[in-house]
Order: sequence, then C-alpha cells, then structure tokens
Amino acid sequence: SGSGSGTGSGTGTGSCSAASDLPPPARAPRRAPPPPRRRAAEEGFVAIPHDGTEEDAARRFGVGDPLRCLTLQGNHFTGAHTNNPQYFAVGNDTLRLKSVCWLAVGGTLKKVPRGEWEAIVHVKVDNTRFDGDWRVGVGISHKRDWSAKDADATWDDACEAALVKTGVRPAMFRNKPSRLKANRGSPRGNKLLQQHLGQWIKLSFGKLRLVEELSDVRFEMGGGSSSWCSGIEFGGLELRSCGLSWDQLRLIELCRLHKAGAPSGPDEWCVGLGDHRGTSSNIASSIATV
Repeated sequence: SGSGSGTGSGTGTGSCSAASDLPPPARAPRRAPPPPRRRAAEEGFVAIPHDGTEEDAARRFGVGDPLRCLTLQGNHFTGAHTNNPQYFAVGNDTLRLKSVCWLAVGGTLKKVPRGEWEAIVHVKVDNTRFDGDWRVGVGISHKRDWSAKDADATWDDACEAALVKTGVRPAMFRNKPSRLKANRGSPRGNKLLQQHLGQWIKLSFGKLRLVEELSDVRFEMGGGSSSWCSGIEFGGLELRSCGLSWDQLRLIELCRLHKAGAPSGPDEWCVGLGDHRGTSSNIASSIATV
C-alpha cells in the first residue's frame, strides 16, 4: 500500500513540476475562411476558349448552381429558316439543323433578375466544317464575314459596344475549320468542338453580371459554309444562379438580427458559408466575407 501510494504521488508530482516549468501554450491563430467548395466535375461540362488566367477561369466557369437555374429549351430557338422543315427539325425540346447555307440561330431568356448568372448552352455538334460566331450577353448579335486571323478572338468591337450600352460584359468564341492536315494550327474553338464531336455538351460562356433590375439575356450563333452546314443540335440556353441560396440568405438575415440562436449540432450553420462551425465569431466572419 505504501509503495503504491509513493509511486503514484511521485509520478503525479513529477508531471506537475515539469508542466509548471513550461510557458503557457500559445493561442492558435485565427484561421481565414477557406475558399468556397467547388463541385465535382460535371459530366459534359465544357468551358469556351478564354484568355484569362486559371484563377480568372475558376471565378467564371463552373460557379453556377444547376439546381437554381432558368432555362429556354432549344425548340424555342429561332433564326433564318428555323421554321422550315427542309432545313431544321423542331423536336420536343431541341432544334436540329439538317442543312443550311446561311446559319443564324438564337434564343432569349427575358426578364432575368439582377445578379450573377452562369450562361450555358446545351449543344451537340456532329461536324465542324463551318464558320461559327457564338455569343451570350445582353444586347448582343453575332457577326459575319470576320477575318480568319480573328478566329481565336474572345473580344471585339461589338462586345465593347454591348458592354458600354448595357453594362453587362458579354462572352464569345469562334470556330473555323482548319485547312491543315491533322487539324494542326486549328483555331481554339474548332479544336474544342472537335474534341467533343457527336457529344451533348454543356458549353459554359462563364458568369454574366446583370446590373439592371430585369434584363433580356440572349444567345446567338451565326455563320455558315459555302458547301452548306449541317449536324448541329441545340438543347437550350441555361442560366445558373451564382448568388447565395435562400437558406444562406435567411441565415445571414437571422444573424444580422441576432436571432440565429445557438446551433443544435456542429453542422447546423454549415450551409455553404465557408463551412465554419460552431461560434458566432466564425459566422460573423463568413457574413463579412460574403
């Protein structure tokens, strides 16, 4: 009994003595909010050719919420000869080009609320033997008869004019068939379409920032081929919301009014605001970040 008591006392005393000689532990530094979570790769998702950095692309593409979107189906697209069954076939929700020389197709989502939206065109291209000028924005229209040296352009005078007039930065790209063997030296747009030949793709034009209370967002694609163009099917225009969801906005408002209350569990406040857990200071930091 004595031996056990002494051993226990000695061990305990030695540990306390060693701990008292150490400086108090430093407080952990406050962590900055982590970056927003990115969704897993989406099947068929393709970004248009662009000239920005990787960081710029990460802010522009793949940022919209597919569960909160506005959609104009392809069978509502219109243009030159789209109502002529000799040239186009109108399906239940698609518009399929059979063959045409003068190619001009487009669709408009009207009265889109102010905010940030990612513009996506659902399309399937079976051949790329045509010139195409593809654009999405407000107050935009496609251009024809552009020079081959401008086939890789992602901005032009028409984009600048639309930006000045509407305050909304449009997005564009072009495709032009290569006359070189093995498609070497082909413009970027043509290479992109070649990589997904015969596949349905979700062609993202990136994020649009609408500044008016309501805006009409339009997609246009025009061009053609001297030997006629064929094999393009349009599935529709989709605008995905890039803003906060209703649940997130509700939480922010409750926090602002000091009515959020204490969390009942570690995940109650984890609603996409940086995945902060458990303290009002972290929630406040998230709100400030938003």
